[in-house]
This record gives sequence, structure tokens and C-alpha cells, in this order.
Amino acid sequence: ILQLVKTKLPDLEKLNLSGSNLNSSFTKDLLEGTVDHPALREIDLSDNDIRLGGPELVELVKRNRMIVELNIQRTHLRNLFVRLVEIQLRKNAEKLGIKRIASPALEDDASEDPFAAGWGNKNQNQDGEEPSPFQGNAGQRFSFGAPSTDPEHQTEEDAAFGNFHKVNFNASDNEGKKKQAAPRRPTVSAEVYKEDEINNFEAPAIPKDEETSIWLLSVLERHDLFSHLEDYELTVAVTAMPEAKRLTGEELFSEGDEDNDIFYIVAEGSVELKNPKTGEVKEITRGGTIHDLCLLYPSVSSETATCLSNVTLYTLDRQTYKIILTRSSKKKRTMYEGFLQTVGFLKVANLSKHELLQLADSLKSATYNPGDTLISYGEVGESFFIIVEGTVEVFGRDDDKNVLKVCEFTVGDCVGELEFLRSHRCVADVKAKDNVRTAKMNRLHFEMVMGPVKDVLARTAGESDVYTYYRHQLEKMEKGDHIESEEKNE
Repeated sequence: ILQLVKTKLPDLEKLNLSGSNLNSSFTKDLLEGTVDHPALREIDLSDNDIRLGGPELVELVKRNRMIVELNIQRTHLRNLFVRLVEIQLRKNAEKLGIKRIASPALEDDASEDPFAAGWGNKNQNQDGEEPSPFQGNAGQRFSFGAPSTDPEHQTEEDAAFGNFHKVNFNASDNEGKKKQAAPRRPTVSAEVYKEDEINNFEAPAIPKDEETSIWLLSVLERHDLFSHLEDYELTVAVTAMPEAKRLTGEELFSEGDEDNDIFYIVAEGSVELKNPKTGEVKEITRGGTIHDLCLLYPSVSSETATCLSNVTLYTLDRQTYKIILTRSSKKKRTMYEGFLQTVGFLKVANLSKHELLQLADSLKSATYNPGDTLISYGEVGESFFIIVEGTVEVFGRDDDKNVLKVCEFTVGDCVGELEFLRSHRCVADVKAKDNVRTAKMNRLHFEMVMGPVKDVLARTAGESDVYTYYRHQLEKMEKGDHIESEEKNE
């Protein structure tokens, strides 16, 4: 289609690709195919999961000034890229003399520089801290970070509980001695920062042009050690990165170097990583990263890094990363704890402060646009949600399998817990009615930390009028199981 648009349809003004099952890699093709189109004004990319395609869309609307409308609803793009696209579309429209309805993304802040100090944090107090999102109107501007709709349970469980190395000792039948144990995993430790060090630390602010900042942001948001951070925290990391240039043949570090604390992103050129012991050789090019684990703890280099050409790098030290990470975790815990104290079913459960903090640490943020699906009918429930902001609608099925709206849930309500309590498939669709922010938990964490409130949730489901549809569906399932069991016996 893009080839057709590029070569055969020079007068095309509108391109509708809504709901076409596109992914992030498609945005590169879109950029190449439409960047020089002479007439294209409107592109509809709604209802496609192109969450990592923000940089290409920003470049497209900057280079093709004919484009004045780009529908990116329900595409899971980061808010920062949504804002950058909207700013450029407005500029394009002004250049062409076209009146365009102001986007809500631009109404909250007068500044058009998304990398300016305090962008997206107009409500910061004098100490530079963000107010609680649950006080006054602050909740309308509060962001839990990047949208996330695809739970990665194994990664999350490993991160929460770790993979422990088991060592077994068995007595020898003949010698009466213990067999040699499997080698232990080396002990790993990192610096500990005091409270005042964390509070008083100021990350360096190194100016960069917008194109470089956007590119660095796109690299970090794809990286496992940064992807969970909010836009503002990623921007702090990008701003703190100095540029470094190295010449061909120059070594960044050598095998055996100790206490490395610098993380590298290659912006131009290529770097060779060679392990002298194994002989393994890797080439790192633009967008690649080096020394990732040094952000977590001091280590001895097992490789030698040599520049294969003149190289431009961006670097980040361990202290800056760890303090950004610590502040993020502390802020998340504080905000979730304050919110959880207002949730009705948790009040009834009378949780202790320790139990609330354990619950807060287990929650993971997720953001949904209007029409997005949180839970799908007939699927195995994998997540439990507490609504933090917005409203969701519940759509069930009648006896003839027709879709019907059952009820709505809003701030402080939870959805998805009944499938965990009763161990059955989802009996309804749950969709976002407007912009929705949730705190969600996977099944394993639910079993571990929700013990004190299971009885409260079960009792609510058994008594509340809101759950009449659910009780009816449960009775049908139990009846169906009973009939199926009788047929098997016969």
C-alpha cells in the first residue's frame, strides 16, 4: 500500500490504516513511503500497537509539512511523543493557514519544549517534589508512566523473587564425606546511598538538541533497565548524559579493569567488544549499549572495547542511574500507599502499614485509552486491577451470547479479582470508558500478598447488587460442570 501511495497516488490526501494490526517497525516504512508525498494531509493510525514508533512519527510530521492530522489514538505511544507530534502538527497547520482544533495535550502547559525543566510537572512544589496525585486536582495530571498492557510474568517474578542457586550436599556411601558442592554464585554488592544523599543529589543538566534527545529517549525506553521509568525520569537521565568522542583504535576499557561505573550508548561509529578468554567478538553500532550491568553494581570488565572508527558516545554513571531509580521507587511506594488507604475494600480488610507497603510494592502501573480492553471475555485472567483514575465498563453476555452492558467501575474499585478467587475464565469484557490509569497485579503476587483481603472480596461478590450478573454466570458454570460430570459418569 505504501509503495502504491508513494509511486501511483500523488494526489492522495487521506490514508486510513486504522486497526490494521500494525506494529512499531511499520513506522519506519511509513516514514520512507510518505515523507515526500506532495498532497497527503491526514493519516489515521488508530488502534494499532506502535508504542515504539514515536521517533519516526515525529520525524515524519517534521519533514512532511503537508501533514496536519495524524490520528494516534489507542496506539500506546508515550505521552512525550504524542505531545511532540501534536506540537508539530499545529505548526504545519499554521504554515498552511489551516485552523486546527487545539489538542488537549497542549492545553495544560504553555511551553512547547517537552525537554524544558519541569515539563509535565507544573504542579511541583518549591522543593521540586511532585504533590500527591490524590490531593485536589493533581490526580488529573498524575502519570504512572509508560502504558503497559502485555504482562511479562516470568520477568516480573524473577525480578521480584530472584533465581536462587541450590547447592546439595550428599554423603558419600563409601568415604562418608560430602560430595563437592556446585560452585556458588559470586557475591554481588552495590553502593548504598543515604537518605540525604538521595534527596540532595542534582543530576547534571547537559543541553542537547531535540533530535538527539528524542533518539536517546527511544533507546532508553526499549532497554530493560529503563523501560519501567516514567517519561519525566527518562528525560532526567537523557539530560544527564554527556557526549564523548573517541578516535579509531582507542580503547574505552580493557579486560580486567575494575570498578567500572559508566554505561555507554553508541550514537555514531562502531565499537568492538572482545573477550580474550573465550575469543568471542561482538560489534556494537548505533543504538547499541555497552556495560549495562555496571549500572547495577561494580564489576570487573571481562572484555576489551576498541573503537573500530571514530565514535560518538553518550554515557551515564551508576550513581545518577541508581538515585533516579531510588527516587522513582520511593515516589511510587508513597503515592500507592496513600491511594490504597482510600480504597474501600482495603479499609474493610483493616490492613497493617506493613501489608499496605507490601501491596504497594507488588503493583505495576498501566494506562489505557478510551476503548482499550483490560480483560477479555473467555480468556484466562492474568491480572487484577485497581482503578486509580477514570471509569471502565463491563460487558457480559446474555443466554443467547449477545453482548450487554453490565455495570461500570471507577476510582477505588477493582476488576479481575473474581477470576483469581474462583479460578475460572473471564465472564465479561472490561473496557476503558475514558482515559484510565490502573494499578495492576499478576496472579502470583495476588496469591502472595492479597491473603488478608480475599474474604472481603469474596463476600462483596456474594452480596453486592453490582455482582448480580457475575453470580448468575457462576451458577451457570457450576451447573454446566455438574451436567458434564454426570455425562462422564454415564
